[in-house]
Amino acid sequence: MKIVNFTPGLGNQIFEFIFSEYLRKKYPNHSIYGYYNPKFLNEKHNGLEVHKMFDIQIPPANCLSNAMAFFCRASSRFIPCVKTTEMRYSESAIYFDGWWQDKKFFLDTVNEINFRIPKLDEINSKLVDLITSE
Repeated sequence: MKIVNFTPGLGNQIFEFIFSEYLRKKYPNHSIYGYYNPKFLNEKHNGLEVHKMFDIQIPPANCLSNAMAFFCRASSRFIPCVKTTEMRYSESAIYFDGWWQDKKFFLDTVNEINFRIPKLDEINSKLVDLITSE
């Protein structure tokens, strides 16, 4: 089991998603989960939004993965191998908390990600029409 923490901000979330895909490919015999803490996600930006803006399927979450993520966050001071942050990537880690902005994580995945065409409200639709006609 490997769990990737998703944080606020679309940019962070796309890197976290790409890293979860990297883990899925690197460890095909492991289950890859996402940790989507609503308290942290809803503090800033627009919450969890990466799956709304891109045609992707985010890693699943369940009671066990959420409990493990909570335990890893709480015990990270005492058990360093269970939590990996930033670019300190550990093969034995269970819980990954960082932004993972390194091309080695996304070179095999970035071409598989497609942007979803957002549905615009009437005002924004008229603005797009105006911009394209000018």
